[in-house]
Parts: sequence; C-alpha cells; structure tokens
Amino acid sequence: NEITVDWRALAFAIVVALVTSFLTILAPLSHSLRTAPNEVLTEGVRASGSHRSRRLSQGLVVIEIALAFTLLAASSLLIAEINRLTRVNPGFDPNHLVTFQMTITDPRYRNGEKMLVYREQLQHALAALPGVKSAGLTTTIPLTGCCFDTSMLPEGRTLPRETVLSTSFQVVTPGYFGAMRIPLLAGRILTEHDAGQKVPPVMINETAAKRFWAGAKAVGA
Repeated sequence: NEITVDWRALAFAIVVALVTSFLTILAPLSHSLRTAPNEVLTEGVRASGSHRSRRLSQGLVVIEIALAFTLLAASSLLIAEINRLTRVNPGFDPNHLVTFQMTITDPRYRNGEKMLVYREQLQHALAALPGVKSAGLTTTIPLTGCCFDTSMLPEGRTLPRETVLSTSFQVVTPGYFGAMRIPLLAGRILTEHDAGQKVPPVMINETAAKRFWAGAKAVGA
C-alpha cells in the first residue's frame, strides 16, 4: 500500500551509527593514551608506532571498503525492487480516484427495497457531479482488506468428494468498473438490469479464470 519510514528502523539505524562512530574512535584514542609524548619524539619509537598504526589503518580501510560495497549492493537491490513494485499493474487505475466509506443508519432505509433505491439515487447523483466520469458502489475497495467467501464448482469439472474450491467475492454496482477503470477481457460488464435476478450474474478476474477453468472458456460457465 505505502512506502513509509519506520521510526523503529530509523531509531535503530541512528543508534548503530552512533555506536559505530564511538567504537571507531576508541582504537586511535587507546593507541594515543598508551604512547608517551617523549617517546613519540624519538625516531625508533616513532617508526615502530607508525608501523602499528599503518597495520591498524589498513585493516580499518579494508573493513570500510567491504561495508561500503555491501551497502551499495543492498541499496541497489532495494532501489530496483521499489522501481519494480511501482510498475506492477494492480488491475485498476488509482490515478484521479476518490473513495470514501459510508454507513447508512437512517431507520427509513431498513427496508431492502428502499435501500436499493437510495443507493441507486446516490450513485446517479455522484456520477452527475462536475468532473466525475463514473461512480460506483462496492462492499470493499482493493488493498483495504478482503471480502466474502463462497465455495464454487465450475461447470464441466468433476472433483473428488473431499475437494472444496473456494473464492472471495465482493458486491458491486455496474458503475464500479468504470470508476476503477478495470478493463474488460471477455464477456460483458454488469448492468442495472442484472439486479434482483434469482441467479445474479458474476464477473471474475483473470486469475480465477486460469485457476478454475484451466484454459477453457469461463464466460457462460
């Protein structure tokens, strides 16, 4: 859904940076404290001290370069992954899309038929607003949770008695597909005339068609 900065990860990174800085200071500081000032002025001791310092410095440089390459590789992989995620097609177009959640508590609409009439009037009123190209209602919008579950048996398939196929579904009005700009791959879009039928028509996504019909024609089945 979102890419945000986790304050716990940020706090951990800051603490690690501070501890690392403190530890890198300890080595030269410890070496300086162990060396007497008058000995530093002598040529022999200075040569010996310089040799030890060079070995320590070279070791730190090697570790620094190794860590730098590790961070560079990890950062490159992270950037590539974020770039890939931004190009994933979710199946709908989220641009210029406004959604809101609504709960109807007015006792006048406890009757099912009155509720259906109110919802239809609401959808038409929203669609008539300036700048609105399409409006629809749904029980759940994508990426905000799931929906209802049901078992199903595709026509023409015989399954073992223990096998139960299940799928998730949501209830939508015909304007939903236009508002979400969900492309139609086969069949037809739902219409207002489909409401109230004894066996209501359904639309499935491409994943369900491949999973339950395995290459066969799913439209009408």
